[in-house]
Amino acid sequence: MALRIGEYVRAGELRNNRRNGVYGWIEFAADYGIRIELTGNLKGELEGKNFRLQVPLPPDAAQLEPGTFPDEIEQLADRQIGVVGEMELRSVRIPLLPLDQWRKLSPQEKIANSEEQKCLYLEWFSQNGRVVAEILAPEIELLPDDLGDDDSEDEDEERYGLGFTEVRVGEDDETGNNFVLDGSDEEDDEEEEDDNPYGLFDENLDRKVAESLGPIVDQEFDEREPPSEGGLRAWDQAIPGLDPETKAMYEQWDEIFEGKKDEPLSYLFETPLKLPKPDAVLTDEEALPLVTAILAQLALLSVALDVCEHFTPLDTYQLLMTEILPTAKVHPNLAATEMVQHYSTSDYCDECEAEFERELGDDSTDSPDPEAT
Repeated sequence: MALRIGEYVRAGELRNNRRNGVYGWIEFAADYGIRIELTGNLKGELEGKNFRLQVPLPPDAAQLEPGTFPDEIEQLADRQIGVVGEMELRSVRIPLLPLDQWRKLSPQEKIANSEEQKCLYLEWFSQNGRVVAEILAPEIELLPDDLGDDDSEDEDEERYGLGFTEVRVGEDDETGNNFVLDGSDEEDDEEEEDDNPYGLFDENLDRKVAESLGPIVDQEFDEREPPSEGGLRAWDQAIPGLDPETKAMYEQWDEIFEGKKDEPLSYLFETPLKLPKPDAVLTDEEALPLVTAILAQLALLSVALDVCEHFTPLDTYQLLMTEILPTAKVHPNLAATEMVQHYSTSDYCDECEAEFERELGDDSTDSPDPEAT
């Protein structure tokens, strides 16, 4: 059963200027909406395009406020990851009579008593399952094809203030589960701001807090001292007065980062999939629906596969079946934490590696030689 959200969409922006990715945002009210990060492509006249949409509020309709929307809107994950189903502009006929009357008409009478309108049909599969937005008569503005992804992503984050954690999985360690945590609200390149510009806080406040919590929070993860004989302190001991709900959340984060309760991805699929062997799938046309079905299941577990522009559906299916699904594991309750575990085809792509080496070479060439000055 699909979540149908089209009637609540007021504005949005989608970008498909990089093949195999659809990114952007959809807004239901001022500063209230979702962020879109999907694998796949737009279709038809929108394929490979970037566009912004506006949906005027009908004169007799009142704008809903956050907290007053139906459950299908309120329960949407703020950050929608997963895979595109169908996304395209369509032409539809809108009845000019009450629907029950219109259905009784002959085909010719139905055409005479209806009007043709543009409909933006957006379907995707995310943490919330199948989501469909059928948006009638949207105002669509095409944006430049060279719209920078970095600037657009910053705008998306600023618009909704979305802070989230990504769990990226590489292939560097012996286990194949090399977790890299990226916080979206961290700006490593910016100068640190003065946290106490007016001298309102005790200069020794950080030290006093650290002493009260113990050495476990006083050092970076890789620099921590070995735990004492009693082991690491429980969260409610490290933070006195911590409520049970927050303690349980922290403990679940520990489980996720440590990976001790991870289970194979395929064991956790909500719907068992019967997938042909990789050598039995020979074309992109055969591979695409299989890839969509797999990524839809992964999205329910809050797992995303970022597909680079060089990979075809057939390449992606081969990678999923031979490299990712046989070995990948995930915490069974990862989705509840709103964290996302990422895999990327670029880790297995020779062209991506060559591009990275070229960019690295260009950066080193552009950098001034300190001995030359």
